Amino acid sequence: VDDLTDDTDDYLIQKALADYDFTLTNNEDVTTTESPTENEVDSDAIVDVIKNFIAEQDPILELFLSVCFVHPDCFQLESPLPHTELGAQGRQILHLLQARRSETARITLLTKIQEILVKIKHDMFEIMGDEVGKRGVSISATKNIIDSIKNAWEDVRDDLQYTISSLHEIFSSDVLLQNQDMYTGIAQIADTLHKIPDHVRKLYRDAAQNGYTRYQQFSAWNSWKKTTPSDQ
Repeated sequence: VDDLTDDTDDYLIQKALADYDFTLTNNEDVTTTESPTENEVDSDAIVDVIKNFIAEQDPILELFLSVCFVHPDCFQLESPLPHTELGAQGRQILHLLQARRSETARITLLTKIQEILVKIKHDMFEIMGDEVGKRGVSISATKNIIDSIKNAWEDVRDDLQYTISSLHEIFSSDVLLQNQDMYTGIAQIADTLHKIPDHVRKLYRDAAQNGYTRYQQFSAWNSWKKTTPSDQ
């Protein structure tokens, strides 16, 4: 990750915490550090946000944060997710790391990502066909739907390619030798990955709806009509 700076780290954490209501958590001891500054956040608080908010709302953001928290050039957590909270895929990676089979762990994670890339590309074409069949009332509508879904695919593809390059950097660094507490953080990436395909299918559906809406607003034969509350 070439361009990450301290300002980027602060922005990333603030983005994760911006809309979170800490009254929804079960952790009554969430505090800032002993000498808090405006941009500092307790590691336990960050983990709590990921578990109680981000994981349910956006697995891709969760993946991005999970990678950042174990990357040597990003924001490493002092207290990663407890290994007892890992799922089956996360435990698989954790056991490989604990057995000092880091290369096998790396290949396993990269293989999972490649499988997801194949899966979500297949889903892209499937949903394109479905949505065009439902809403492709004209060439312009069809183009809007296809372009919107394709843009969603490209965004997710780029995010996963970023994850691949970041994993190469993590495993080629000394972070695993210097801090075995990072094992659970890396294992958490595997648990996050399996949630992405279902989330991306929803992104495709939303993108198709947005594309069709743009067609209705700007390209349909009667798009010159202004929509008013009485028309809805």
